[in-house]
Amino acid sequence: MDASENQPLRDLPEAYRAFITLSITDIVSIFTISKIVQELSAESIVERGDSGLGQVLKYLSYQADLGAEYFKLVSKEYPPNVPVTAYDVLYVRAKAMCRGYTCMGALVYDIFLVFSHYKYVSALFKLSLDILPRIVNLFCKSLGSLPVVSQVLSLYPLFEFSPEVFKEIASSIDVAFLAQLRKGREHKTNLELLADYLESRDAFDAELATLEPSLNRSVRFAGPIVPIEHQQALIMLLQEFTEEQVNELEDFLLDTAGLELDGNKDLILDFSAIPVDKMHMVCEQILKISTQDQQKISAHRVHVLKTLVLGMK
Repeated sequence: MDASENQPLRDLPEAYRAFITLSITDIVSIFTISKIVQELSAESIVERGDSGLGQVLKYLSYQADLGAEYFKLVSKEYPPNVPVTAYDVLYVRAKAMCRGYTCMGALVYDIFLVFSHYKYVSALFKLSLDILPRIVNLFCKSLGSLPVVSQVLSLYPLFEFSPEVFKEIASSIDVAFLAQLRKGREHKTNLELLADYLESRDAFDAELATLEPSLNRSVRFAGPIVPIEHQQALIMLLQEFTEEQVNELEDFLLDTAGLELDGNKDLILDFSAIPVDKMHMVCEQILKISTQDQQKISAHRVHVLKTLVLGMK
């Protein structure tokens, strides 16, 4: 991004820029973030029995057109020239589990987009906005407690990831990214902007990770052994498992795949830590444990994940 596009981020306090560039590809961060996102989804359940923050991917997975009509419908609720990023927390969780976030800023921005989508379509689908302040507070408190944040606190002891800080950081990222995305595409609609969205986001997120080079960070993860799309497919399928199925898989992974339990006796389900020559056994076991209905549902969701943005041109 050029200087003018980058200015909203450069104007942020140093502590905020340091927070944005934190690497969150370590295993502790990944699985803590996964639990945080699950909690956000659970806490957002309203009286009608559905999760407003976790419903988009589920809904689109059952649509024959992969949500083409949904995108057209909700695009009318979005501001002009703002791409319709119909993300939900399932999307964020799958992306986080597959090390899809190069830095904290990219994760914060996607959560911001989840909240934004919810607000934009709230009137259309009669969603309650009363849940958002509580969910935002929960997210900020939980994310601010990640062990990796201690790197920022060691340099800036007064830093606190409050809802106000979240809003300032996410809004600045949004302004900077949209300026970059719209450049040369000023006359495109919010649906037309999606054609280049993911490619632009990948490049933008990589630049976010280098925003504050003075922060002493650990070496970044070079990339997963198992392709991200395969990890996403497994994660989507596992989200359909019953407790009995999860226990059966845990026993297999601990005995055969060499995965370990964390300090809370929870399984560290890190597919990228499994050698490729063992992954076929893991996949076979997951398919063996799962039902045909579960495989069908997860297959649709993975397909939606891959086409959620790219398919809407």
